[in-house]
Amino acid sequence: MNSFNFNDPAYIAQLTQIEQLIQTRQLQEAALALNQLVKNYPQDARLFLLGAELAKSAGNDAGVLEAARRAQILAPTWFVPAIYLAEALMQTGDKVEAMVMAHQAIDMANQEDAITTDLLTRAAMLAQHCNLAADAWRWLRQALKAEPANAALQRLMARTLIGMGDASGAVDLLTELLDQYPGYHGLRLERLRANIAAEQFEQAALDGEELTAAEPDNQTFAFFLELARRIPPQTQPASLVSKVYDDAAASFDHLMVQSLNYRLPEAVAAQTAEWFPARNADILDLGCGTGLYGRALQPWQGVLVGVDVSKNMIVQAGLHNAYASFHRVNLLDALQATPADHYDVISALDVFGCVGDLTTVMPGAFRVLNRGGRFVFSFEELNDSEADFALDDDLVYHYRSGYVLDLLSQAGFVDIQVKPFKLRVERSATLIGQLILATKPT
Repeated sequence: MNSFNFNDPAYIAQLTQIEQLIQTRQLQEAALALNQLVKNYPQDARLFLLGAELAKSAGNDAGVLEAARRAQILAPTWFVPAIYLAEALMQTGDKVEAMVMAHQAIDMANQEDAITTDLLTRAAMLAQHCNLAADAWRWLRQALKAEPANAALQRLMARTLIGMGDASGAVDLLTELLDQYPGYHGLRLERLRANIAAEQFEQAALDGEELTAAEPDNQTFAFFLELARRIPPQTQPASLVSKVYDDAAASFDHLMVQSLNYRLPEAVAAQTAEWFPARNADILDLGCGTGLYGRALQPWQGVLVGVDVSKNMIVQAGLHNAYASFHRVNLLDALQATPADHYDVISALDVFGCVGDLTTVMPGAFRVLNRGGRFVFSFEELNDSEADFALDDDLVYHYRSGYVLDLLSQAGFVDIQVKPFKLRVERSATLIGQLILATKPT
């Protein structure tokens, strides 16, 4: 770098402004401002990290990797571009180099005494993606030493052990932690879940009973007690869903788009534009999350309304400036509260995994749609089961296709199309789900 003070407050303010432009999807303005700074200060790695974020927002995966590489070349001893490059490499499928960079990032941060929980967690997630449980375990243990009461880390550690096939080891770890923090309900809940994974249902039920006795109105505790008693829950409580997604909101886009190759919102946005070339349809986005569907629709002339139970997800979605308004409510209540014949499109992308019983969803969507309106949603299919829906080990509902299609037909939908779709990449495998397009008759 040259003699310019790269920590000059005015210069830092320019970087912050560009970051804000990217977050609010003002990509052209961000690109112009960033290009000017790159011309003046081509040796500042931070500019290329911003370039990577800009490329990510534009859906340019090749640009993300190129910018991340440039940042790492300019600052080869700085752990920040190293971990960013590792994640970009993982997105392209280059797992070997990704893990090399992840290890380098951890080593550099340790040498600088700058290790952070965020860095360790990001590296651990990369290791899990490569089925390198030993690396993930080691980094999570290091993170937990810095934040011993961090419930998210404890969950990741226990689930890493479960992923290694050692649910009993997860129980032992959580029991050790509970000995230190006996009143911490989050840990007891995690031990309940680990006992379920270890098929120690009686022990799981004991934890569940203790939790519900302490908080009789806690729907999350009641939900897991049902699981421990081997009673299939009909739905997930809003309190559980909102907690999970509130915690995940800040890193959700990065995880889904970069790490899990989630492309469903873009595909559905393209389909929506084909249905309505004037881009003036009114849309209800159920389970809008961080607004990836709304972002992909831009520019859009119609009214776009987002619904989600997570406050933090709605905050992230608002940064895109794509939605006219938001409602913090669950999907079922949103449909019930919406007037009839009100929207041209209802979307529910990758959200039914939290719903369970769909018997009121299909007629609710039918009532709310205008004539000729479209209902588009996705779900993960339930195979080799006579049940209509069931929870998997990750607490995601899967559905029998016949159950879903029957509900659509009974509600009155026509022109029902079923399209297998690559939802995301999990545990190094591509997850194929079902994308459903259905029409309310004209």
